[in-house]
Amino acid sequence: MREVLFQFLLVPAGFVVAGIFFAVWGFRRRPIDESFVKSATRVSGVLTDVRWRSVGVGAESSFIGFPVVRFTTTEGEVAEVETNQGRSPAPGRMGQAVTILYDPADPTRVLVEDFFGQGRIIFGCMGAFGVLFALFGLGTGAALALLIATV
Repeated sequence: MREVLFQFLLVPAGFVVAGIFFAVWGFRRRPIDESFVKSATRVSGVLTDVRWRSVGVGAESSFIGFPVVRFTTTEGEVAEVETNQGRSPAPGRMGQAVTILYDPADPTRVLVEDFFGQGRIIFGCMGAFGVLFALFGLGTGAALALLIATV
């Protein structure tokens, strides 16, 4: 009986590992985006296309739209770039005016300011979710350990 209960400790351990992963990923991603926003140049642009990609595997897959934007850099060069901010449903309509944040050293690194706020929320929530997940795993593991000790 005791050996069977020890196997159940793998479940809370999995919660802890997954929680730490999500917490680290969510909280580390936010400062990267925040520093990009602080150093980026803001210009007006237009949403010209949405490129759809399948994410996930098999029955768990879904499609996410990645906006393509056209803008003119402060140096006068016209750039048309696919952002790395995928969303579903589609993130806007073709021809929609948007504010672009781009890296002057690499104009292919862009964020659509109108959509960026949700990214900050998502990464913050992902980090908080990870902490809660890990705490749940620790609590469940502690309860199981006490149960095992009494058996």
